[in-house]
Amino acid sequence: MRLPLLGSSLCASWLLLSVVHAAYVDTRQPISLMRRRPSAALGARSAVHMGRRGKRAEGSIPLGNAEMDTSYYGVVSVGTPAQEFNVVIDTGSSDLWVPSSSCTNCNSGGSTYDVSTSSTGKTVSDSLEDTYGSGAFEGTLVQDTVQMGGFTVSSQQFGAITYQNETDGETVLPAEAQGLMGFAWRPLAQAGTPFWLDLVESGQWDEPLMALQLTRFGNDTSASNAEPGGSFTMGYTNSSLYTGSIEYHNLTETPTWWVIDISGITVQGQSITPPTGSSAEAMIDSGTTLIYGPTSTVAEVYSNIPSAQVIESGYWAGYYQYPCSTNVNLTLSFGGAFWPISSADFQAVQGAGSDASQCIGALAPTEQSAGFPAWIVGDTFLKNVYTVFSYSPAAVGFAALSETAIAENGVNGTPPGDVGSQGGEQNNSGVAAGRLGDPFGAGAWTVLLVGLVGCMMS
Repeated sequence: MRLPLLGSSLCASWLLLSVVHAAYVDTRQPISLMRRRPSAALGARSAVHMGRRGKRAEGSIPLGNAEMDTSYYGVVSVGTPAQEFNVVIDTGSSDLWVPSSSCTNCNSGGSTYDVSTSSTGKTVSDSLEDTYGSGAFEGTLVQDTVQMGGFTVSSQQFGAITYQNETDGETVLPAEAQGLMGFAWRPLAQAGTPFWLDLVESGQWDEPLMALQLTRFGNDTSASNAEPGGSFTMGYTNSSLYTGSIEYHNLTETPTWWVIDISGITVQGQSITPPTGSSAEAMIDSGTTLIYGPTSTVAEVYSNIPSAQVIESGYWAGYYQYPCSTNVNLTLSFGGAFWPISSADFQAVQGAGSDASQCIGALAPTEQSAGFPAWIVGDTFLKNVYTVFSYSPAAVGFAALSETAIAENGVNGTPPGDVGSQGGEQNNSGVAAGRLGDPFGAGAWTVLLVGLVGCMMS
């Protein structure tokens, strides 16, 4: 998620990042961001969607799963001739960032952006900066053609990274991604209109919404550093990935982040009533790995988990540990159904310190700062639901995952392959060639990146 610059001293405990955009195309342009072996489910899904053609367009973007559920990413192409970059899909920020050819510490993966070599690019400003939960980007503001999911924006403004700042030794991006794409709202943007807003506001989607389905590989001991990560769609919902109806919740404020209220919690069958008012506001953030909430409520949750205790010192100070043998049953409600979180997802890290029998819980405390939601609901929750982000009315929706979606969890896909010709080119096969970069470097990230506590002075 992105931390906006406010006129006060801000401290936040959070993690990573997200974006998307478009121009008119006359059919849906699915684009594969990771090669995977064909399966019956994938074939059936492609057949269903290729049969749906509207007067506008839909975009389907298969995702990559980095470092056992740490982050989820796809491919964007930039410039003329087009260059492809892996970007984290982040509903907690609004800008696009890719590595500049002048960046000395970027995860370039062999690709960097040089505005002077693009026939459609130009520099808008020599200075641009965005701050995130685990670091910041410095760079230049540029304008160029951007393509993703078959959609094109010919004059998209974005950041070309010249330097990545670290927070407590952690950078914004995993080793597998070179940049990030933000899918939050205009007030957070430092680089003009967000890609996805340009598309939806010009009426080019069949429906004014985006939808997300994430896979689970965190509990798969055979998983590699890069696995199929699920699906991100623009302009439609994929009915093969969910069952029942979608439960929508209107945003609680003028859209900045995707914020809705948490109304109920259960843990181990016990009901917990969360705070109300601003303390109930929850950002739904695909760029954050875990779940963060008010200190008192988090403590009450763990008081219902046998032998759970807060870690007093060391790297994990402030987080909670509990016996790995405990099956934690946690649910969240946003004013309707109670959505269960898999016990496997709640078990964020095994082996806290020297005790391999203890696990770090995926719910962590944070103190609310002025201008920020009290809760950040990240991938720990989102892996358990089909999530819809609606432009109009401004809302977030959840639905139960289908058997088709659940079957993708722990299913090993083909590692990233060669760069394919993708962004914006018509592809009637339903799956286009693509790549997600080089394999992860050893020790690039920890098994699960959590949001490290960082303080920022505006």
